[in-house]
Amino acid sequence: MRDASARLELGSKGLEPQKARLESCLSYLLGRRTTLESCGLVLSEPKAEMAGRLTLHFPDGTAQAVEAIRGIYSLPLLPDLECAVRISTPATRVIMVENAKTCLPQLATLNQEGGSLLMACAFPNRAVLRILSLLPPELPVWHFGDADPAGFLILAKLREQAGRAVRPYLMVHR
Repeated sequence: MRDASARLELGSKGLEPQKARLESCLSYLLGRRTTLESCGLVLSEPKAEMAGRLTLHFPDGTAQAVEAIRGIYSLPLLPDLECAVRISTPATRVIMVENAKTCLPQLATLNQEGGSLLMACAFPNRAVLRILSLLPPELPVWHFGDADPAGFLILAKLREQAGRAVRPYLMVHR
């Protein structure tokens, strides 16, 4: 979407505020509900920024280990997460981290033993939610976010959309 916006000389974020209006116009013109995504215009591909070891398991019995040599890696929704039937990990907990640029790298360096599976989450996207759905249900999930109203809103959205318990990690409401 940002590439299309720039090509239309609207700046890189010019189309984003017009998304609902553009989809309404497309739906009217085409005579059926039409989204920008269905036209190939997406804000970004859903992916999860992560640190820690995990293994994707597929319906045919194959598995793919995922781990970054230097801590943080990106796990896109397509194709592997969409095809996986479950995820295993040696981690004993999942920690969702609101601040991916500073906190996630710092926590990744402290996670040398691999006891935590760390995942960036400023708001839950489809890749993050898919990972949570594939992880073992008994694996505890924590959210480490800002202790301001926005941080607790992210926690509330995670709880609402994840389909599992998500507890605050070192968050005290201000």
